[in-house]
Amino acid sequence: MQTLRRVRSQELTLGSSVPCDLLDCDGQVLVPAGTRLTQAVVRGLPERVYAASDSLERLRVDKVMGEVFARLGQHAAVRCERREPRRVWRTKLRIEIEPPEAAMSPRREAEVETQDISRNGCGFLYRQFLPVGSKIYLRMDMLPSRPMLVGEVRNCVLVEGMMHRVGVEFVAAQSRGSRATPKRKTE
Repeated sequence: MQTLRRVRSQELTLGSSVPCDLLDCDGQVLVPAGTRLTQAVVRGLPERVYAASDSLERLRVDKVMGEVFARLGQHAAVRCERREPRRVWRTKLRIEIEPPEAAMSPRREAEVETQDISRNGCGFLYRQFLPVGSKIYLRMDMLPSRPMLVGEVRNCVLVEGMMHRVGVEFVAAQSRGSRATPKRKTE
């Protein structure tokens, strides 16, 4: 049996597709997964709407990505045909890196240059190899709400010399003050 949690209206982004079924208090589907959220759809929802608790993180990530794409505008170039289109996005970001063996390696900070972004993740250049499964905390300081996206390294490919292209999948979004940050090494 799945655990349901209430969805707040601010977690819904107009124009985005709903990543999971939105349910009423009896578990009946109000809005099926994949439906694009329009004003009419949102107006038709009751005051209390629920979703599977494991799906709420995707709603939070979608909300942040809506802000990012609004700032990029329609003129951002789209790269390659994929499930989710990638947009060229070159900017410097502060990140925190937590290796999979976090107990043995301290979390560290770094500044990276992003290459592209999609609804599900982003790519950036980094001067050393990052193991698959490493957690990446991306500070989105360019957005008014200054959220932090949490991602996991899905691939890391040597580009040239020591430079690697790192592919990250977004798995959660957090408000800046929502977690305690332990002391970390700064690069």
